[in-house]
Amino acid sequence: MRGAGSLTAGFAALAMLAGTAAAPAAGAACRPDRVDLGVPAGALASEVIAFGPHGEAGGGAYKPTLDSLGRALLWTDGLTIDLGSGEVTDINARGDVLIHDLVPGTATVVSSAGARRALRGLRPGDQIYARRINDRGDVAGASFTPGGDGAATPVIWRAGRRPVGLPVPTGYTGAYLKGIDDAGDAVGAVQLATGDTLAASWDRHRRVTVLPTAFPQSPWDEANVVDVHGDVLGATENRLSFAAEATLWKDGHRIGLGHLEGALFGVALGTDGHADVVGFDAGPDRVRHAWVIRLGGRPQPLTALSGGTGDASMAHAVRRAPGGDVTVGGASQITGGEEHATIWRCAFHQATAAGAWAPRAVTRARAGDSRASTALAVRSMSREPGGKGKALSEP
Repeated sequence: MRGAGSLTAGFAALAMLAGTAAAPAAGAACRPDRVDLGVPAGALASEVIAFGPHGEAGGGAYKPTLDSLGRALLWTDGLTIDLGSGEVTDINARGDVLIHDLVPGTATVVSSAGARRALRGLRPGDQIYARRINDRGDVAGASFTPGGDGAATPVIWRAGRRPVGLPVPTGYTGAYLKGIDDAGDAVGAVQLATGDTLAASWDRHRRVTVLPTAFPQSPWDEANVVDVHGDVLGATENRLSFAAEATLWKDGHRIGLGHLEGALFGVALGTDGHADVVGFDAGPDRVRHAWVIRLGGRPQPLTALSGGTGDASMAHAVRRAPGGDVTVGGASQITGGEEHATIWRCAFHQATAAGAWAPRAVTRARAGDSRASTALAVRSMSREPGGKGKALSEP
């Protein structure tokens, strides 16, 4: 296990954040609202994955099977725009839209002017995974050989064009990227031959650091995003049991972000680039529940469109709003069980009002229940490149 860092130093760092990043106070200008973006005809579910510079939301609509992901969607000015096969995985400040299509292993960047540019693999015949695009147009992901051993090469497409492979440290079989900042620092995970993964970061000079884990005997960790301060967010997970915690890696120290009460499994999935983070927790029933946190505080639950505290929800994207509150994007259940793309406006105020969530009894979880197991996952993002990985969003 690589150095876990001082626990005392980790708590000190979290305490410092707590002193500078309190959740916003209630104000008359903030009007909490849950927005149902709906599901296109023929789809089982939809979800928001990213926000654009003008408040537009990107994501996807999904069909009932994992191998039939459906359509990449952009919601803007009351319109739903179909961008083709796949899902929108990110939008940068220029309005460039990144689309990844899991089944063929392809990715496309659509410029704000509508021009499309396909990304190519590192090697002829490679499939690719593309997760985030920074404001310079650099794309983070991976390139891998179909039908191979599942090992991948971490890749940055500079300005969305030339693929540049990053180093895989000695002793690991592969790696992949899931986040990148505007300076070119990237985060993701390294893969071991045992199937274990450890969160890792690559700086702009290609130096790689394997990040500490809470489960050294059976880690299944991932780093999902890096903010403007270089802080890394993701999850430490136990591959052999139902246990994971949303995690902040700060200055080499691992800091757990805590759980909703009664939860066993949590993942941080998105950040506004500063101190606001979103993700999900799950209890013994394995139903996911969205939360928002301002670092230094505790995760606060967001209520599903149905209004039921036990109904499933997921949060992927967060955007700072005027006045200090945030808008959160993801998906949640409506009355009747369908999962719809959801926007929570004034999310902290909603979370405060929501109070405690209510995990279902274990006996109510059904393995084949589509409401609990199909579409809330972002299929291509929560799966390691090469198709051999886990679905973090489907604990």
